[in-house]
Amino acid sequence: MIAELHPFFVHFPVALYTTAFVIETIRLFKKDIPGYFAVMLVCGGAIIGVISGLSGNLAAHEAETIAGITPILENHELAGNIMIWFGLISSFILTLLQLKNKTASLLRWVIVLMLCSGVIITAFWGARLVRDFGAGTTLIYSIP
Repeated sequence: MIAELHPFFVHFPVALYTTAFVIETIRLFKKDIPGYFAVMLVCGGAIIGVISGLSGNLAAHEAETIAGITPILENHELAGNIMIWFGLISSFILTLLQLKNKTASLLRWVIVLMLCSGVIITAFWGARLVRDFGAGTTLIYSIP
């Protein structure tokens, strides 16, 4: 049941990190946007990222039965695990900076750029799992 929710949960960190990147990019030119917007988005992405990772681990156990899927599944899992840890560490750093009233606009922008790039890479491997092997779809259940 939880494994089936992986595609639902995984889209939240993608959207939240991407939105944080857009906000921080705009903030480079327009200083009147509050810095805590991106911090809240990154923290939300990190929390839901943990849920995505847990549901993904459960989904991986089902997907491992598909012939030939292991290399791509391992790449997706590795990228996902890196994103979970980087998201948690980033949310801690950004929250700490926010609480200390430190601007650090460039650091904040670099962090959200890396988070946005990381979810794109992770999504690439996840899309390959679905496209090439039908992982997470009813297609895998109809194969004898």
